[in-house]
Amino acid sequence: MTATPLIRCAVYTRTSSDEGLDQAFNSLHAQRSASEAYILSQAGEGWTCLPQPYDDGGHSGATMDRPGLTRLLADIDAGRVDVVVVYKIDRLTRSLSDFARIVERLERASASFVSVTQSFNTTSSMGKLTLNILLSFAQFERDVTSERIRDKILASKSRGMWMGGLPPLGYRPAPNGERTLVIEPSEAETVRLIFRRLLELGSVIAVQRSLESEGLRSAIWNAQEQRRIDTCRWSRGALQHLLLNPVYAGLIRHKGTVYQGRHQAIIDRATFDAAHVIVARNQERLRTRVTKADRLLMTGLVFDSDGQVMKASFGQCRRLRYAYYVSRPIPGGVDAEGREDAIRRVPVNAVDAMVASLCGRILDRAPEALSRDDVRKLIRRMDVLPAAVHFTLRTAEMPGRMTSAEAMARLRSRLDPTTQVVADPSHTGLVRLLVPTRLVVRGGRSWLKGPDGKSIVPPGRPDRSSVKVLRLSHQALRATGADPTSIRPIRIVRMPKSPKQRAKLDLAFLAPDLQKAVLNGELRLPSDRSQPLPLSWAKQRELFARCDPSAANPRS
Repeated sequence: MTATPLIRCAVYTRTSSDEGLDQAFNSLHAQRSASEAYILSQAGEGWTCLPQPYDDGGHSGATMDRPGLTRLLADIDAGRVDVVVVYKIDRLTRSLSDFARIVERLERASASFVSVTQSFNTTSSMGKLTLNILLSFAQFERDVTSERIRDKILASKSRGMWMGGLPPLGYRPAPNGERTLVIEPSEAETVRLIFRRLLELGSVIAVQRSLESEGLRSAIWNAQEQRRIDTCRWSRGALQHLLLNPVYAGLIRHKGTVYQGRHQAIIDRATFDAAHVIVARNQERLRTRVTKADRLLMTGLVFDSDGQVMKASFGQCRRLRYAYYVSRPIPGGVDAEGREDAIRRVPVNAVDAMVASLCGRILDRAPEALSRDDVRKLIRRMDVLPAAVHFTLRTAEMPGRMTSAEAMARLRSRLDPTTQVVADPSHTGLVRLLVPTRLVVRGGRSWLKGPDGKSIVPPGRPDRSSVKVLRLSHQALRATGADPTSIRPIRIVRMPKSPKQRAKLDLAFLAPDLQKAVLNGELRLPSDRSQPLPLSWAKQRELFARCDPSAANPRS
């Protein structure tokens, strides 16, 4: 005698409304009781009810975004459910397209479903037709109900009725159950104050600061206690929503159309229209405002290795301003040794100078002659990786009408041999440049270096202490009577007697190219100058070459 196979049954229940769910025996309990009774009647076939509840109280059948259904489908995919039992088909879904997706997942997991009150067999063509007819009627019923509710709301609001929801500040629902609002005197005075302040100050932010200075706080409506509760300070968004709400002018809004309401207005129509004009003007000014980030060359085009856009960030220290392209780190983004594997910050001046130089070589123009639009038309995006920088270029913006192969050949002839030029697989009109570059960060300073270890772009801001020491050295030399810049012959030189004062003269005899590097920010003089400076310019260059000249780079 063969044993009857065990069939695991999951009961799914759903209601569209959460009304009555707090009762001791509600609609979900009734559906589950009928389903469990049906499963018990099939016990001879090996059916057994799983104890896990799959309930969705207050969720519409028009969507699959339901917690109970999500857990049920996950258990079906995991092979923990053999049969899904529902009271009616429309409890599972009211959409034909959603039902097709559910059936596909059931078939993939070798599972099936059963309706307690609707008997049919889906193994035959007639049974499948019956199922589709039932689902079509379920969807038709949902659509008709939705249209009826929308038409009722439209008709009610066109007659000026308040159709529920949270009452705005200054009003409360009518106590007699009528579809209207009544004024709350104390709150209405606050609303009038806000509108007066806007007309006086002309800015929502100024109104917010004024209310904060006076200690006036925002409040929310507590439906259970039928009163407002003070919560927090006024936000700009809450104030703007209040100032644009036509309810305060005695109107009711429905999908962009305004109707005359049955409730009493708190402010007159002229005041509301004037406030609306001020808010709209300020919003337009904010939309068209040009920020510091908008003026940067590569804003919105720089991405890190995780594909995140690197936004502009600004700072200031000791009257020096800094600008970086910064991205937010992703949790878990580390390499095998536990270190961060993506570059999250690059200096703006180094990146922009590198991009301008690259575009100048491609377009055969001086970098300083390129406009921001010229660069942004040519470069689609820039990806900053730990060992390279990837540029995606639009070949249509290059001079002359060239095919992709011709554009790649032109780029290889104009760019450095270490730069790789490859076709972009996503589009025939795009080309990628792989520039071997690494970002060096040391002592709080950062700059870009090429594969040869040299800085790709000069930093552009000199080290102040090095410039000061060089200037003092030249002043000390002039104090001796020797002036190398003068065309008059030097007759009397008064050398200082102190060895410390004489040591200051060494840097005045520094090689001209090294002095220029100090002034350009390419070189920082070492803090320890105990060794005498050689008079030979060649030996001076060897001395400073043994140091890391990139360590002199200023903060970007």
